[in-house]
Parts: sequence; structure tokens; C-alpha cells
Amino acid sequence: MNIRTIVPDGRKYTRGRPNGTPNLFVIHHQAGYQENSIRALTTGQGAPSANYIISGADVVASVPEGDTPWTNNNWASNTKSITFELANAPGMQPPSQATLESAAQIMASAARRWEYSLPLRRGVNVYGHNEVADKPTACPGGTNLSWLIARANQILESSPPGSSVGAAAPPDQEALAQQEVARVFAEIRRSGMAYIHVKGTKTHILVGVDARYPIKGLKSESKRGITTWSGQGEIALCRDIWGEPRLISARGYEILADILTRDEPGNGGVRA
Repeated sequence: MNIRTIVPDGRKYTRGRPNGTPNLFVIHHQAGYQENSIRALTTGQGAPSANYIISGADVVASVPEGDTPWTNNNWASNTKSITFELANAPGMQPPSQATLESAAQIMASAARRWEYSLPLRRGVNVYGHNEVADKPTACPGGTNLSWLIARANQILESSPPGSSVGAAAPPDQEALAQQEVARVFAEIRRSGMAYIHVKGTKTHILVGVDARYPIKGLKSESKRGITTWSGQGEIALCRDIWGEPRLISARGYEILADILTRDEPGNGGVRA
């Protein structure tokens, strides 16, 4: 099983778990091919998104488990679920045994990590999409949920508490930060600037804006394409002008700042 991380556009999921830690699994079928599903679930704005996108041994960790995916057509369920999109192309064939095996490994690992009630049981902490959605759906089609749950429980039973369960690797934080930076540059190329809030700080910044851009009433510090505001009044005014900022990690901002303040050319043309 190969796990790769592709975090979706920040406009496709909710950061954090507003109703507490996850305690449910909800299973979906992709009704399509893996790479097409990855694009649909990670790019653009709005639903859908998912925590895991799986085809055979190819596992994409997408929305981080500690954040809320937009998958189930039901907000309350989304907030408490770790969600799976299982490939079932061509046509509407059920997901393959290899796909189910990968999903079971991830489920077992996540169940231990988030202290799910064990054993896993359908209708208690494992559901098909059609069992939680606000609107009728055929998803997850012919997915063998009974086998999937039994296999996840078998993996959990063979691995006592405290041991390593399954093969779900923690997200590569450096890779996540690089993806954040890539999305910022894409936004700059699209609209000429990006408005960002550095997670865990009071730092709100504009990137790609000419330092001479006059904004009455805002105290700012500008340095080679990065304009930083501080103070709640200034931040509120920034929100009025540009809307909600894109969240970026401290490491992502560190990488971004390093790129923007280099003396060499080739930084994407976003300096002031």
C-alpha cells in the first residue's frame, strides 16, 4: 500500500472538528477512476472532498483527519466522520478486494488513533453514504461493507492497544507546507495577490501586492512583495476588502517568505 498526501484547496473543507474528535467512518464509492476523482475531490471550490481516496494499493490522504471533509451531504455527519472514497470503475462495479483491503488497514489505524468504540459496527460507527445523506443516493453501491468492517476488526484484534496498526503514515508536514505555498502562488497568478493568515498567530498578510498600494487607515510593513498587517482594526478592514484569508502553516509561510525575499529572479513575479 502506497500512501501519498494531496491536501485539497482550503475552500473544499472545514479546518478543525467543530463537534469534537471523529468517531464515525462513512464509506463512499467514487463512481469513476482514481485520478479523475482526485481532481474532483481536491481542486476548485466547494464540496465534495474526503479524508481518503483509495484505488487498490494507491491511497491518497487528502483532508487531514483532524479537519472536517465535505463528503456526506450532511453537516453533522461530516463533522464526526473520517470519510473514504473507494474507486469502483469501470462502470458501477463494486470496489475491488485490494481497494477494500487498503481501506480496512486505514480504518483500523484511524480507529485506534482516535479511540473509536470497538469493535467497529455498522449502524453504530460505520455507515454507507446512503445511510447518512440528506438526499437519496445509491452510494456506496455494491461495496461489501460487511467484509470491510470484519476485516478492519480482524486487523484491530491482531494488534493490541499501543501497537502500530495498519500502514497509515502521518502526513509529511514539509510536503503539506510545500502544497500550501503552491496554492498561494496559483492564487497570485490567478488574481494578482493572495490574502493569508498564518495559523496560530495574529499575522495577516497580502502577497503579491505592490508595497505602494495605498490603503487608508491601515498600518502596514512591506518588504519585497509581502505586506503584513497587525492589530484587530486593521485585520477587520482587510477582511472587509478581501474576504476571509487563506490559512497557511508557519512552515508554509517560512517557505513563502524565503522565496519572496530572495534576490534571485524566478520567484513567480510576485514581488512589489
